[in-house]
Amino acid sequence: MHRALGASRLRYNESCCPEMCRGGLLGITGRHDTHTGDRPVSAALTNWSNVYARALLWLRGRRRAHAAVLIAGALLLVLSLWGVYRAYTLRDAYHRSLVHIVVLEGYADRDPASWTREDIDDIQRRLIDLDHQVARIDDATALPLVGPLVERMPWIGPRYAAGRTMVALASNLTHAGVLAASVGRDTLTAFDASGARATSPATSPTWLDVVIAREAEIRTALALVQRAQIARQQIDERYLPEGARVRMDRLDRLLARYDYAALADQYFPLARTMLGAEGEVRYLVLFQNPAELRPSGGFPGTMGIVTVTDGRIGDYDIFDAHMLSDDYISGNHPPRQQPWAIQEFFPSASLILHDATWWADFPRSGQTIYEMYQETDWPPIDGVVAVQPTVVSAFLAITGPVTVAVNGEERVITAENVYEEIERQRRLHREGVVVGERHKEILALIGDELIERFESADRSTLIRAARALKQAAEIRDIQVYMADPTAQAWLDQRGWTGRIEQRSDNPSLTIVLANVVTNKASLRLIPKVELTLGAIDHGMRQATLEMWLTNTGTNEEDPFYAGFSRWWVEIWLPANSTWEGSHPEPMGDPEAPDGGSYLIAIFPQETGYLSVTFQMPEVDALQLRRQPGVVPLSFGVQDPACGARFETTVVRDVSVPTGALCGT
Repeated sequence: MHRALGASRLRYNESCCPEMCRGGLLGITGRHDTHTGDRPVSAALTNWSNVYARALLWLRGRRRAHAAVLIAGALLLVLSLWGVYRAYTLRDAYHRSLVHIVVLEGYADRDPASWTREDIDDIQRRLIDLDHQVARIDDATALPLVGPLVERMPWIGPRYAAGRTMVALASNLTHAGVLAASVGRDTLTAFDASGARATSPATSPTWLDVVIAREAEIRTALALVQRAQIARQQIDERYLPEGARVRMDRLDRLLARYDYAALADQYFPLARTMLGAEGEVRYLVLFQNPAELRPSGGFPGTMGIVTVTDGRIGDYDIFDAHMLSDDYISGNHPPRQQPWAIQEFFPSASLILHDATWWADFPRSGQTIYEMYQETDWPPIDGVVAVQPTVVSAFLAITGPVTVAVNGEERVITAENVYEEIERQRRLHREGVVVGERHKEILALIGDELIERFESADRSTLIRAARALKQAAEIRDIQVYMADPTAQAWLDQRGWTGRIEQRSDNPSLTIVLANVVTNKASLRLIPKVELTLGAIDHGMRQATLEMWLTNTGTNEEDPFYAGFSRWWVEIWLPANSTWEGSHPEPMGDPEAPDGGSYLIAIFPQETGYLSVTFQMPEVDALQLRRQPGVVPLSFGVQDPACGARFETTVVRDVSVPTGALCGT
């Protein structure tokens, strides 16, 4: 029996697979019979049980392995689908973004003054959706776990990093755009409701009220733009797609347009100070007459008081300057010293208020007239603004001609004839014609018509008017003095105060003219200046400035408009220069600038001459300052060493080459 069982066991062992025998029976029992190879029945049964258990374990292992393969396959399929979905999302979001960007660039290429309300609504909608699409691109390209590893991979790493930084930049800009569009739209709505004139107390928030109330959002938008600037500095354009690279120049111009970090800190205090956000502000406006030229731009024979409340023009009054001057004189104030030229040719016991704008450096003139005004019993003012007739012409070019009634006659006033029409009344008076309105009152009539036009003007017209004001300030046809030091400093930074500066880091040459004869012949003067450069020695260069002043008037004309002129000339040399000599000799003005003060008397059809020789530092260029009100100066510079020459007509500040004139 034992043999039978042994044989039976042997047959089973031989019939089973080798793996089962080795890994099963032998592995389970862990031993062989050391005797005859026979085992007890109980041992055999135990072995069979172990074999069965091992078989079950093996089968279960196979099932688990199969399940793992299925799970892995499913995960791979899910990952593949996820990758396809992200690729689709990225492609779809990119193309949607590109459509918005192209349209928004089209708006940017247009004049914002031409945008309609529908355009503004469309811009806002597109910015909102563009912000959403950029967020989709951000999600589709984010690799939270392996992103840092991908960025370190060759070739693909820098491209992935540049793309992700570009997405962050776009996200900051679109967030800022959404905020700005919201504030802008609400501001426009408020402006449409309250208008540009404060004829009565506002019944709803004005445009300035909205801007002040939304200050936090505006600051957030500016902070987002600053983040975009930082992101831009981190982008290497070489690793961007072609479609992104072609737009980088436009983006760079946008990011460099303003000092976004300082924008809010500058403009919000100024809105409160200059535009009346916290209460009414009042300005004394000086209408300068270039036909009676003064160093600051012209005699202010007509003045006005203008109030501004919540960013809107309030009451205004235009009057003869002598009204204010007479009130000042009647106050018996301590006498003020007259400028030397006025004391010499128009002497009086004290400086008269309408002569207080004599100084070419307008901050000094503005402060002087401000202080004198404060000594009258007139309503207090916050600033002084000097305006040339060209500003009125610019407004008429925007609004179109206006018609005013003068002595029962309808006169059409255009941008081209406004100055002649104002002077026409004075001419008629001199010719003995009975005139009901004085010439200075014509300006008030024109002002009334312009205010009415702007009161009912659309946003496009008002934007054009604001630009005209800015352009006039940039060439000193508008000069502003503010009593508030912060506002004055802000205006100085923009060159809107008429300040004369002599800086070594920006060397300049300033020539100032004035007619110290009480006629209106200044516009008949044609000035010409020639600067001849000499040799350079130890970093200094000799230069000779020559000036020819031609009186184009004739003896047949009214001498009031074309007669004798007595020209006062002041010259500010470049910083660190030294005056060496002149012809004629300088006048005895104790406040004369470093280039001297001179007097040139000229009769009709004559030409006066002035020359000044000086040593100046060797520089590549000089900034030639434009004087408001003067007939455009013809200016030339030559270097005899090589025969090179540069010529220009000074209609705005201009850079004149000196060091590089001969190519050295």
